[in-house]
This record gives sequence, C-alpha cells and structure tokens, in this order.
Amino acid sequence: PIDEVRFIITNDEATVKSLAASGELTMSSQYQSPDTYKALQEMGRFNIVSQDTTIAFYLKLNTKVPPTDDIHIRRAIALATDYKTIRDVIYPGGEMRGPLPSGFSDFYATDLPEQKYDLEAAKAEIAQSKYAGQEIPITLGWVAGTKFEEEISLLMQSNLEQIGFKVTQQSDPWNRVTEVASKVETTPAVNQIFFGPTYPSPDSMFYAQYHSKSAGTWMSMEWLEDKDIDKMIDDARSSVDVKKQAEIYKQLQHKIVDAQPDVFLLTQRVQHAMDKCLTGFNAVPMQSFDYDFTRYSWTCK
Repeated sequence: PIDEVRFIITNDEATVKSLAASGELTMSSQYQSPDTYKALQEMGRFNIVSQDTTIAFYLKLNTKVPPTDDIHIRRAIALATDYKTIRDVIYPGGEMRGPLPSGFSDFYATDLPEQKYDLEAAKAEIAQSKYAGQEIPITLGWVAGTKFEEEISLLMQSNLEQIGFKVTQQSDPWNRVTEVASKVETTPAVNQIFFGPTYPSPDSMFYAQYHSKSAGTWMSMEWLEDKDIDKMIDDARSSVDVKKQAEIYKQLQHKIVDAQPDVFLLTQRVQHAMDKCLTGFNAVPMQSFDYDFTRYSWTCK
C-alpha cells in the first residue's frame, strides 16, 4: 500500500519533465501534452496507462452571439474540425458522434452519422449563412495553461482562416472561464469544455448542458434555450419506464446534432505516465476519481 502522497501543482510541461528526470515524479496528471508523455516514456522509468471513459470533450458554440448564432456557421465549424488529428495526435480519445458518449450503451443512438472533416463542405455551409461574402470574426476560447487545448485552438485557427474566418484566441484561467460563462455576451463563440456524468444516467449529461434552466454555467455555454429540447429532457427524467427513456434520449441526440450547438470532439481517454513500480490504476467509467490511492501499490523495494 501507499503510505504517503504528495501533490505538486503545476501546469508547466518543462517542470513535469524536470521532476521526472530527477526521480521526484511518480505519476503525472492526465493533462500532459503528447510530447511530455513521449519524453517520460523514453526515460525508461514510466509506463503510459490509459482507459476510455464517459467524459466528453466538446467545442461548445454560443448560439446567441455572432457568428455562431447562425446554424450554417456552426455546421461549418464542425466540418472544419480535424477530428483524426485531435483524437489520434493532440489528445488521444474515443469517437463521438453526438452529445452522449457511447458508454451509455442502452441509451446511445447508434445511427448518428460519423463526424467528418471537409473544408469544401464547410465553405458551402458558410455560403448559406447570413455572414456569406465577408470576413467573419470569431473568438476561440480555451483554458490557459493546457498545452493540448492551445494546440487544438491553433489547429482550428489554421483551418477556419482557410475558409474566411478571422480568429481571435482567448485563453483564460478556469475561474475566469466560469465567470464569462455566466453571461451570453461574455461567453466566447467557441469554448473547449470537458463534461462527464455526475450520476449514472443520461439525464446528468443532458439536463446540465442543454436544459434552459442550466443556462449561464460553464456546462451550458451553448445558451441553447430550446423549448422542444427542454420538454424532451423533462419527459425523459419524469418517466420511470426505461424503454421510454431510451427512446426519448435517442431522439434527443438526433435533435441536438441537428441543431449543432457543439462540435463533438471525443470521449476522454484518461492517460497517465506512471512509474513502473506503481500499480493499481483503474479508471471507473462514471463518477471516477483516478487518484484513489488506497487501490495503488508500490511493487519495488
């Protein structure tokens, strides 16, 4: 068993590498850049451990401010997203096709179309928007100090500027993100947000993110406020018939995908660099806390 745990709070990748090289680091956080994971693995002392979860990673699109108040612009942003590079290179994760992770297997809409990266199709969507024929200013928000979010935002900037957008990058510390999310006018047009279930029900994914009563939080930066979606969420959460719930949730996923309030990037694959002497890592799919060190053991003398 583990006798003592000491946390070091840092978001500096160079510091993480230095702590690893000195022998002080035993386990990394799950938010390192691909380069840092690679560097730690090459030191020979670390294994990279990972497991899929039901935590979703979204680009939340503010549906009430220009230019993401136009559905064709939201669809264009989705089509200008290089999912494969994000999922395979920048921040490895599982596929998402809509707002609900596939880990909710009984409630998951398996017939949702695959997300695609297609700049020509994105241009066609822009041509149908009210912003057609002009340079389109847009703000991309991300959490300061997270290297992978910066890389995703720069990739999005590169793609969007090829199709007529003028991008402003806005990185804020997390406390500021929660503050700007409280008002429509301060919420950026595009926001990188992780969200996972707080209890094992699809309701925990839909109510907090998409119901009008949840507007004004970091979880609901879409400002969707759609009465039909509200009713579907209310109907599902008020029913005790699981089959009826499943039917509603599957229809709800299609309705949200059609409205495109988000870009559905990936399901999080929890990943840590762990000293080869440390064992016991096991990510719980929902309500997980990976740092339950009562489950961990040190196997070296």
